[in-house]
Amino acid sequence: MQSLEGLWRQITREFETAREQAAESERARVTGELNQVARRLCHYQRESDWCDAVLDGAARFTSEAALFAVNGDELVLKGTRNLALASDLRLSMGDARAFHGALESGEPSIVLCTKEEVSGAIASIVSVNRAFVIPIANDTRKVALLFAVAGQQADTNALELVAQIASSALHRTPQSASSIQLAPPPVQAQAAAPSSEESIPDWAGVPDSEKLLHVRARRLARAKVAEMQLYRPEASSAGRIQANVYLFLKQEIDTARSVFRSQFMSTTSMNDYLHLELLRQLADNDESILGADYPGQMA
Repeated sequence: MQSLEGLWRQITREFETAREQAAESERARVTGELNQVARRLCHYQRESDWCDAVLDGAARFTSEAALFAVNGDELVLKGTRNLALASDLRLSMGDARAFHGALESGEPSIVLCTKEEVSGAIASIVSVNRAFVIPIANDTRKVALLFAVAGQQADTNALELVAQIASSALHRTPQSASSIQLAPPPVQAQAAAPSSEESIPDWAGVPDSEKLLHVRARRLARAKVAEMQLYRPEASSAGRIQANVYLFLKQEIDTARSVFRSQFMSTTSMNDYLHLELLRQLADNDESILGADYPGQMA
């Protein structure tokens, strides 16, 4: 008769084998689906083909998605998956500041699904309270934004890869043949759009070796402030209304500042992106709303 120790070793081996097989199967599924997305995007003929390929690809990694074209200071809906938005929906950048922030930074962002961040039209129908906003570029121009809810099924890495493949497909298409020829926002519209990132120094002065660190710092800052809004919505709202955000969110802000300082502020070229996100997301770009006791920008 087999001993308990021997039986346990056999069960452990079988479990490890099954886990490895499951992991290999999942990797194969993901890479296979991304390969299908790449094939479709590399051979698109019309704008509608490209949009459908992006949305179908995103739908493999999130339960709800929408694709917006950037047209001046407007966002024009190009299609959805599992989101009941009006087909002729147009959003002003001023009505969806999370989209504006992602467009300005050029980086994927995790955002709260509030009417201030993503517009009332979207906030009223999404199934969860967080989402990803991912820019898609044609050469140097940001021509589209992918919106994807951050539910349990969402895979942000795969969604970013879909957006990168979509960007690459546009970049390889000759401008004379490209069906996606969206003009950049007019200079007047860019100047009029308020953004806390206007005070960020020109990245031309940031050493190449430190640019990735800046990207990580900006992402952490956005995530920390989004968490404050997600887990302390009443305090966030009260702080803005009473022009004393720091009073209502002191513990969260101090903790976030400590984390940001320890991870990033030892770099000489670093900016206090946490301060800029607090201004943008919680204080409407008015530093007085942060409160008299707010410690100010980290140096």
